[in-house]
Amino acid sequence: MGRPGSVAVVGLVAVMLYMSFDTSSRFAFIVQAASRKTIPTALIVGLGLTPRAAMATDGAVAAGPKGKYCGQAGGLRMKLDFTDSSKVDFSINPYTGSQSSCLQEAYSYDDATGKIQLNNKSDCLKLAWRKQGNEPEEVRYQYMKGFNYVKLTVSLVSSELHPENC
Repeated sequence: MGRPGSVAVVGLVAVMLYMSFDTSSRFAFIVQAASRKTIPTALIVGLGLTPRAAMATDGAVAAGPKGKYCGQAGGLRMKLDFTDSSKVDFSINPYTGSQSSCLQEAYSYDDATGKIQLNNKSDCLKLAWRKQGNEPEEVRYQYMKGFNYVKLTVSLVSSELHPENC
């Protein structure tokens, strides 16, 4: 920001943003822009863009699945209920046979790939999938963040679990 041209551009953008805020928001803008470190952030937010730092830490921006995802998968009615960022309630309800539910199962989520990894060592998950003729290692889950559904793949067959199907 040592060049006069860049200072003028930043000043002009700051004035435009200042004028575009209503009176109650102007004070907040002044407070945000008071620190040299927050000037770029204030400008980015004022332009309606999301700062990179917020994308990494704000749960609403870089979050995994939340809530219930349901659907049909090869003769099964499936339900995953992500109760928090590390626990999921899992339910398989076959059209014939008995339902299997595993509550508060541990899982991990990779935001970069969307991969959801359930604890395949869980006795409950092992039993639930084996009752359906599958091994837990044959089952893959992937959160499709842009479309808000969970892709469930059992062996080579994929299905979609959507919140609106619950």
